[in-house]
Amino acid sequence: MVDRLIDYKILGDAIVRLVSMSPEETSAAEGMADHLLGFFGYQDRVIDNMLEPADRNIFYQFQDWGLLKTVSEETTLWDKREWRIHYWLLNSDKILNWTPLEEPEVDPEAVNIYENLSPAEWRIETYDEDDLWLPKRRELGEY
Repeated sequence: MVDRLIDYKILGDAIVRLVSMSPEETSAAEGMADHLLGFFGYQDRVIDNMLEPADRNIFYQFQDWGLLKTVSEETTLWDKREWRIHYWLLNSDKILNWTPLEEPEVDPEAVNIYENLSPAEWRIETYDEDDLWLPKRRELGEY
């Protein structure tokens, strides 16, 4: 049983966190969360048969992110055939219980590598007369 209600803001935050979206994309993540939660309503699971192929693809994407999981159950029909039913469940543990990722250490020298280049090092040769495979250099008036 889930202790907390998963609303679109909580699920949107999980999407931002797991997909490494920028804070500016929070409203897009909340829209995705609202769309997904619309299938669940007040239930804790969604039967796979009710999904259109496009929606099922979205569910697979959420499963890849770890926000949804699947379960199946088998039942025996009146004519003794076995019938398998597939359900989608919100992965509430992953949505509600998370630890922030540690920020990697950044070498300031590696980040500012271009600040240490001299103007001569910034000069880039894009044409060399010795390159035989290139067409002969022409002046603008020759075109």
